Amino acid sequence: SFNCINVRRGDYLHIPNTKNRYIETKDFLPIVEYHFDNKPLLIVSDETDKTYFKLLEFKYQVKYIQDLIKGDFDTAERGLIAMIVASYSNNFIGTLKSTFSAMIQRMRKQNGYSEDYKFLYSQDDNLILENGKMLEKVGKYAWNKVYLPQNLKEINFWIREWY
Repeated sequence: SFNCINVRRGDYLHIPNTKNRYIETKDFLPIVEYHFDNKPLLIVSDETDKTYFKLLEFKYQVKYIQDLIKGDFDTAERGLIAMIVASYSNNFIGTLKSTFSAMIQRMRKQNGYSEDYKFLYSQDDNLILENGKMLEKVGKYAWNKVYLPQNLKEINFWIREWY
C-alpha cells in the first residue's frame, strides 16, 4: 500500500523558458499533502539528487524507485518496471506534459482506477490547475473538456494525452 509521484526534471533542466527548472519540492508539496494520506510515498523521477526531495521525507516514509529495482536491467527496462510499479499505487500524481506520467495514468485507468489525472504543477502560467487537476467544462472530447488558455488552444494538442 503506497502513494506515488512522478517528477520529471532531467531534460527539462536544459530546456530554455521552461518552468520545470525553477520548481522546488516546496512548490508542489501542498498538492501532495492535499491528495495523499500517510502511506509510504514512492518517488519515480529522473532527478538523481535525492536532496531535491528532502522536504517530503519530513512528512512521508519516502522510497525511491531506483533503490528498489535490483538486477542487471538497462535504462529502458528500469523505466518499464518503474511504470508498472507506479501504476499500482493507491494514488498517483504526475508531471504535466510528461509522456511517462501519461502512460502511468493510462495504465491506472486500465487497472480499474477511476481517478482524475492529477499533476504536481503546471508548466504554463496560463494553464491553471485546481488542487493538481485541470479545470473542466462540458465537452464531448478530452481536448475540449478542459479550460485551455488561448495560446495553448492555438498551438498545442498535447492536452488530450494528459487528460
